[in-house]
Amino acid sequence: MNSDLQTFRLKLDKIDRSIMGFLAERCEIARLIGEHKRAQEISVEDPNRESVMRQERKRFASEHGLDFDFVEAVFSLLIQESKHLQL
Repeated sequence: MNSDLQTFRLKLDKIDRSIMGFLAERCEIARLIGEHKRAQEISVEDPNRESVMRQERKRFASEHGLDFDFVEAVFSLLIQESKHLQL
């Protein structure tokens, strides 16, 4: 195998491990948010928060040359999982 290709793959593997670590941390925080919302009798759904987050993702995607549809798809899954964990 080409050594450059192997190097790139190793870098991707390292990034993927970091992403997984951040996902685990995000899930734990979502669970804590769920506990707080239940204790305060706050709805899991927060359309205003989601709207603000969507605008921030759109700006970030544009600034970093990322496809917004891709970014939106990833974050839609993250939000869906966060809501599930908050129930």
